[in-house]
Amino acid sequence: MCKGKFHPRKLDFHPYPSVNAGLRKSFHTTSRKMIPPAIWIVVAPVVKVIAVLSGRFSRKWWQALPTYKKLQYLNAAGCVGFSGLSLYYCKHLQETPITGRKRFIAFTPAQYEKLSYETYKHVFHQYEKEFLNKDHPFHTRLTRVFHNLLWANGDFVQLNSNQKWEYRVLDRPYPKHHINALCVEHGLILVNSSALEVLQTDDELAFIIAHEMAHILLGHQQENISQGQLLDFMIIAVMASIWTMIPSDGISIVTHWFFAKCRQLFVDLPYSRKVETEADKVGLEIMAKACYDIRAAPLTMTKLSIDCNLNESGKFQMEFLKTHPLSIRRAEHMNHLLPSAELVRESCNCPELPSKDPRELITFISYLAEQRYIKLKTRQNLKQVTYKL
Repeated sequence: MCKGKFHPRKLDFHPYPSVNAGLRKSFHTTSRKMIPPAIWIVVAPVVKVIAVLSGRFSRKWWQALPTYKKLQYLNAAGCVGFSGLSLYYCKHLQETPITGRKRFIAFTPAQYEKLSYETYKHVFHQYEKEFLNKDHPFHTRLTRVFHNLLWANGDFVQLNSNQKWEYRVLDRPYPKHHINALCVEHGLILVNSSALEVLQTDDELAFIIAHEMAHILLGHQQENISQGQLLDFMIIAVMASIWTMIPSDGISIVTHWFFAKCRQLFVDLPYSRKVETEADKVGLEIMAKACYDIRAAPLTMTKLSIDCNLNESGKFQMEFLKTHPLSIRRAEHMNHLLPSAELVRESCNCPELPSKDPRELITFISYLAEQRYIKLKTRQNLKQVTYKL
């Protein structure tokens, strides 16, 4: 669904789209009892400590059991635990808005609304002193781009008609601060002023904003907290088992640490990269429906990659240790998605893309970045030589 022919550069502000009750699609709700997220956040650490202590105090009892009894207990606990978690997981599966991906959601919309509002207040007050005034040119530009995206994506916005939106620019100039933006699922989007300095066209800025809007519309933070709760259930059982069956406290501590690192490397970080990729894809579609030049998305990710490389002094980057895919890989992914995004633009009766492709700048800015990196590296080497002398 599109708003028809749309020219973002000819329009400054639009009222929020009205919500048609016939088009509303609410998130899946359930009458099943769910643990309120705020309570679980407080209770989970306490339960983990209790699991460790109970396991430690049960160690002598476990060691005294004959082997066949241990096997019986392990089989029974495994069957009950696996069945219970599987049932709990299956009963709380929902479809992700827009993409239709199956996911686990542990909370009702009302429960998560309360938690997201508390998060919103915390983040708002944390960054409030850094907000630029609303009459600042950067804020005016952000307002123009954000309203254009919101107006052109009324069908996405109507997936959650109660969604509130707010946006601010943080006084974080370049190059002291990274090109960055963040969002809170209550509808708050914060953009570093460095992003508005480096991303010189509205097309480039539109992709950054659309990406953050996608996170909110897809409910990624709610999904992340829900997954954390499910993993906490599993971890509590594993922690109790580790401290019960392993005969030494020292070995138990090392095993506990190793298990936590494995969770981070093989569960948390891959999940984070997956939702970032999903937000990239949906963000590109949001951008396309607003008739922006979608070819600016790979250029934007290339600039982010250069910014990251300069700030990390050319250090080798291992993607499996990061919460986001490498920016250069995201740029490649954007190029792969451009044909489908172009079809979206055409279906929205957008004007043809300009003859000049913004991606032509990639080679030039990459060359400039390489020269700058060489200069920075030369200065570092000179400082090291001077220090040794």
